[in-house]
Amino acid sequence: MTLLMPGGVCMSEKHIEMCLSKHYNKKIQLSLTQIEAIACAIVSRGPNANVLIFGCGNDSALWHALNPDGYTLFVENSRTWADEMKKLNSELNIQHYYYPTEIRVGNSIPIDLSSLRRVKTPKWISDRMWDVVLVDGPAGYKAEAPGRALPIYWASRFSSKSSHVFVDDSERSLERQYSDHFLGPRYTQVIELYRVAGANQRLRWFLGSSMRSVASEG
Repeated sequence: MTLLMPGGVCMSEKHIEMCLSKHYNKKIQLSLTQIEAIACAIVSRGPNANVLIFGCGNDSALWHALNPDGYTLFVENSRTWADEMKKLNSELNIQHYYYPTEIRVGNSIPIDLSSLRRVKTPKWISDRMWDVVLVDGPAGYKAEAPGRALPIYWASRFSSKSSHVFVDDSERSLERQYSDHFLGPRYTQVIELYRVAGANQRLRWFLGSSMRSVASEG
């Protein structure tokens, strides 16, 4: 498998291949190309990377395995799903978080910065800067769903120009507008990774400077 990133080749291919062979499964909704991009970003920031994942899923064990010497935190709003993931893999570091009812998909646009600021950021998010952030939760497909306004806002606050931020389902209006507003001004390179060729579902990769420097040397 060749893990070719924009402008160069990913670091530590063998480590990534080993993790994929052990933890990749057909239940994972992201495409293999999208997974490889996230994997390369995690490895590029290691060792000892701080990785923040909004949403637990069938890919959680993979993200955990890719960062063996670092700190990986999963934020999940469903208590049932969080407990199920812990049963499947007790090593996962999962924080259950109830998103405030006053912020939902239906009332998040237009962007209301004052409402976002009123929500107290959990200390387990704000107490460190994150090298890689994947916003793949909570649910954002209906008006009453929590949506990803807060995760994208928090990603912008607790990451740096060298960090990599991924926003899944970025074809949706909320994900697009929030990532443009809060992440767009910081990043000079943004890559769209489609889940299936010809389909609309996509993952946006706000490319951190760590990967850009590696790519230029490759």
